[in-house]
Amino acid sequence: MFPPCPGSGRTRGSRTRSRRPPTTRGRLEGTLQQLVPTHGGRGVIDLSARTWLSFAEGDRSVPFFLMPTLGGGEMLRAFPSYRFRDRDALLLKGEYRWAVRKMADVAGVYEAGKVGAEIENLGLRDVAHSFGIGIRAHSKTSSLFRADLAHGREGFGFRIGFSAAGS
Repeated sequence: MFPPCPGSGRTRGSRTRSRRPPTTRGRLEGTLQQLVPTHGGRGVIDLSARTWLSFAEGDRSVPFFLMPTLGGGEMLRAFPSYRFRDRDALLLKGEYRWAVRKMADVAGVYEAGKVGAEIENLGLRDVAHSFGIGIRAHSKTSSLFRADLAHGREGFGFRIGFSAAGS
């Protein structure tokens, strides 16, 4: 029995019927990173791999705004922001940073990335490449400023990034 509607003397209730089973969407993200100090700690080699795997159950697709993207500030710097977008993405990065001053570094970066509709499409064939150089200013615990100049198959990209101290 349904509870009565206030002031009406009638009862209320609702029933819904769905012809389609509910769908599930989600995304799995993973990062592997290895930092290797060199020259007594003045340099560091940063090797990393990141992946984003989307899934949607049933015949529903992943909405455009939930798809992973590559391009821009920290992922394939030679390309415009959001240049590559699909259900799944892979990014491989190698970076070498050298401390020229106590809180200033120079860096060389190589990135390779790819997006695809299926996991099988994320192989190393036909990846987008980005080569670049940059400078970094930082405190002991956080990054403050970063500027990168990178080159890829579509030309050059220049990126500047700021962070608040302590973040």
